[in-house]
Amino acid sequence: MVETLQKGKGKLLVSNSLDAKDELEEKFERCMSMVTSLINGLSEREANDALTAFVCKGPLQHEETCLGLLTIILLDPSQAQKCYRDLALVSRDGMNIILMKINHILMEKYLK
Repeated sequence: MVETLQKGKGKLLVSNSLDAKDELEEKFERCMSMVTSLINGLSEREANDALTAFVCKGPLQHEETCLGLLTIILLDPSQAQKCYRDLALVSRDGMNIILMKINHILMEKYLK
């Protein structure tokens, strides 16, 4: 999965060399790498167990996991179905955090 993202050089927010990475983009990348490292090389059942165990540690881990899965969904279409299923299983707030971040991206980034 990581190789796929690196080959395509996909980025959530396309910027030019003059634009610096902002806090949101760095957070998305950090969360995505955390989720990728957590589930890389595991079977689907083991990955689900690992994600569930990590999410149970606290609200910060829940947010990081959800944002990491959202980033993978947006950047890697081949993994989108699997990551959406994982997101639906680990989301504890009815995907409220996902909706808030999508609104944030649309209102703050897309309108620029």
